[in-house]
Amino acid sequence: MNIVLSGFVDREFTALKILLQRRLNAVVFREACTEPVRLVLLNATRRVDVAHYRRLQALFPDTPMLALGSAPDLEGLETLPQPFNLKTLLERVRQMLRNGSRSVSVQGKLVAASSVQAADKRFDHYDVNSCLAGLLRQALNLQEQKNRDVLLEGPFFLLIQTDGTVISSISRSTLYRLASNRSRDLQFGIRVLEETEKQAWLQGLSSEVRMTRLDREALVWAMAVASSHGELPEQLADTLPLHLTSWPDCTHIENAHLVLPVVAQLARRPCSSSELVHNTGFTTGQVASVVTALFVAGNIQLQESTRPVVWSAGKTPTGISGMLSQLARRMAGKIFGGQPQHKVA
Repeated sequence: MNIVLSGFVDREFTALKILLQRRLNAVVFREACTEPVRLVLLNATRRVDVAHYRRLQALFPDTPMLALGSAPDLEGLETLPQPFNLKTLLERVRQMLRNGSRSVSVQGKLVAASSVQAADKRFDHYDVNSCLAGLLRQALNLQEQKNRDVLLEGPFFLLIQTDGTVISSISRSTLYRLASNRSRDLQFGIRVLEETEKQAWLQGLSSEVRMTRLDREALVWAMAVASSHGELPEQLADTLPLHLTSWPDCTHIENAHLVLPVVAQLARRPCSSSELVHNTGFTTGQVASVVTALFVAGNIQLQESTRPVVWSAGKTPTGISGMLSQLARRMAGKIFGGQPQHKVA
C-alpha cells in the first residue's frame, strides 16, 4: 500500500516513514508520486493552507486524507487532533485503509532514496585535522577520556561541557563559516578544566565578551558537514570498513533523512563509504558529509574491535529495529503533540 505524506519537514517525514513502513508494511512517498495512492497524511500541526489542500485533492482525487493536528472543516478531510500516540495513529490509519478508496496515478517524479544513483562512485578527500572540525574532534576525544569540561582557546574560545552544551565567544553562523572555509591559520590550545578552574576562568573573562550557548551535538555535526564539501577525511579510505560505536541523537541534527539510512546500514554490519553509496542510493557527496560528521562526533571508529552499539539517550533497546523505532518516535514527538510514546506491537 502506498501512503503520501504532505507538509512535513525532513526529520518528521523520516520518522513517520520508519514507523509506517515497520508497523503497516506501507510504502511512503512525498507528494511527487507516480504510483496509486491509498491514503494522504497532511501535517496540521501548523496552519493548513486551504489552497494546498485543494491542490492535493486535485493530485489525488477520491483518496482519503487525514490531517494530523487541528485543521479547518474541509470536505473530505478527516482529522486526528493532538495529542495522540503512535497506537492511536496506527489504528486510525488502518481504519481508513480498511474502508477502501479509489486512487489514481499522478504525474510527477517518484522521490525515493533507492532511485538515486551516484554518477561517480569515487570520493575526494581532505585533511579534517588541519581545520576547525578536526580541532573539535580532538577536544571531544579528550573530553571522552577525562570526562571533564574541555576548553578550546585561541582567537576565540569554545568551552565544551559535559552537560551536552558548548559556550562560544562567537556566533553560531561565524563558527559555521569558519568550518566551511576550512580555516587553517587558526592556532588553538586544548586543555581540560576542573570545575573550580572553570569557574575562575569564567569570572576572569571581560564583561565585553558575549557568550553563546549551543547544543554540542548539533554544533559538531553542522560544523563537520560544513567542512566536508562532500569530501571524506583522508583518514577514511573509500573501501575501509567503518564501525558504528554509538548512535547520534538525530533529534538535534539537520538532514536526519540522510543520517538514519547510513547509521542503520552501519548498525547491521561494518560498511565502507563505497558500500554505503551502493546500499543507500545516496550520492558520494551525501555519504561523505554524513560519514565525516560521524567521524568528527566520534560515532564511528576504524579499529576491528569496537564497543557495543549504545543508545545515546541512555536507553538500550534490543535489536536495530527497536533502536530505529524508538528514535523515530522521539523525532515524531512534535507531530504527536508531546504525549509519551510507548512501544507498540
